[in-house]
Amino acid sequence: METVKSLFERLQYDENRLAALLDGKTYLVNVKPTTLKGIITAPDIALLFACFDTQNVEQISAVIFILKLLLPIVDVGAKLEVLSQHLWNGLNHSNSSVQHLCLGELRECCVTDIGNRALMEGKNVIAKVIELIGDDDMSIAHSAVQFLSDFASYSINAAKFLLQGELLEKFQAVMRKNDNVRYRGYDVIVKIQSKSIEHLSVCDSSGLLRNLVNELMGDDVLIKVVCVSTLSEMALRKHSLQYLNKNGVVNKLISMITNVASDPLADLYMPEIVKFFGKMSYQEGPQHVIQIFPQFLDTLFSLVDEFDLVKKKIGIETLGFIGQSMEGKNVLAKEGNRTKAAITEIGKIICTEGSDLRLISINAMCQLLDIAPLDQTEDIVALLAQWFRCISSSPIDAILFLCRQPFTSVKCAGFHLIKTIAKLEFGMAAMVEFPTFVEFILDRSSDNNKESKDARFEAVKAIAESPQCMHIFGNNNYLKFRSYVLEGPLYEEMVSPEVAMETS
Repeated sequence: METVKSLFERLQYDENRLAALLDGKTYLVNVKPTTLKGIITAPDIALLFACFDTQNVEQISAVIFILKLLLPIVDVGAKLEVLSQHLWNGLNHSNSSVQHLCLGELRECCVTDIGNRALMEGKNVIAKVIELIGDDDMSIAHSAVQFLSDFASYSINAAKFLLQGELLEKFQAVMRKNDNVRYRGYDVIVKIQSKSIEHLSVCDSSGLLRNLVNELMGDDVLIKVVCVSTLSEMALRKHSLQYLNKNGVVNKLISMITNVASDPLADLYMPEIVKFFGKMSYQEGPQHVIQIFPQFLDTLFSLVDEFDLVKKKIGIETLGFIGQSMEGKNVLAKEGNRTKAAITEIGKIICTEGSDLRLISINAMCQLLDIAPLDQTEDIVALLAQWFRCISSSPIDAILFLCRQPFTSVKCAGFHLIKTIAKLEFGMAAMVEFPTFVEFILDRSSDNNKESKDARFEAVKAIAESPQCMHIFGNNNYLKFRSYVLEGPLYEEMVSPEVAMETS
């Protein structure tokens, strides 16, 4: 432990800080940071932050590397008491990596009781983060939005701290910068209000939530598009939806739908309205949505068939959202061939697209096929089996193709789809009928990161825990699945020295 302490001594007195930092970096690579807990203190961390006072990129990179290892082992209260000024300095740094580090650390702290309270003892840090939602660097602005949302959502006192007095005035001033920044601010407000009815009341009292609603009532079509998209997040919460109803939002959207034939620009906002009512169905049910928006399903299916990828994305997302509930599945079942055609289109994207649309389509397919055991009537299972076969002529082959992809996000989504169909007997039957399925699903060798290993594990676990597993796969394979689960997601086979030498 003398080595790490000597590092901080050299940072304090040695003019060649870079050499000291590089030595410390080398040392820490070979040490578990948790073994330093209680040895490294907040004043030590302050010495590291002081090393950011440079334009030397190598030195900044070394400091960030060390701080990422050591910050988690320092007490939150001590961190904010000693480091608040250093964090503020970091938020003002010209290097965006330093800003990201500080925003990430603040976000970790603000979702603890001690950290949330400590951040309310002064206004400088919060005020600076408010400024950053107007930053030209989108990634910095996004991180600032996330922090403010988490901070104010954590406690009602934090919400009041942010949305009253000087900080509210600061927030409003930053939002006046331009349309994009204004809607980043609204994004913060919408996230905060979703926490509880008390949080919604604070947001309403700030005037910002009412301002957002009023933007829907204006004449600027492009602003309406962004406004409806932002408000659609409120349709997911009961208290938020009640607020929207009370303030005329739902009636305004219905009016916009009614007048769509006479509005040449309706094509711009209709997809967002469909998304809003799709999310509204989470609280009110799809049948209610269809009653107040009779063209809902017609518009939804037309969006799935769109060539415009933005509209297509909204259509597929909304179809999946509707289909995740039993009521939604029954509504889609009544559409018969229209639903099958839409799922066939989703299947084509799953099999061929290499974009974000593929992930959205896989997620929608999971929502459509997901069903609780108690809801598995003969009719609904037969329906889901038809939808499953719409993916491709060989659905399991298509899914395994996803699981073999080098992209972690796609690979994990493929395993999630296997996990989903493992709840259904026809899904299990399709797996066992596919040659090499068992060998593939039990082969850990192609997973080179924790996300992939965890995703494969969850898929195997779902298969092993299925009541039909032994009957469908046979006792021998059932035991293999059970053994895999007992070994855990991160198990690695031990290779004997003799075998290692032979293969080297």
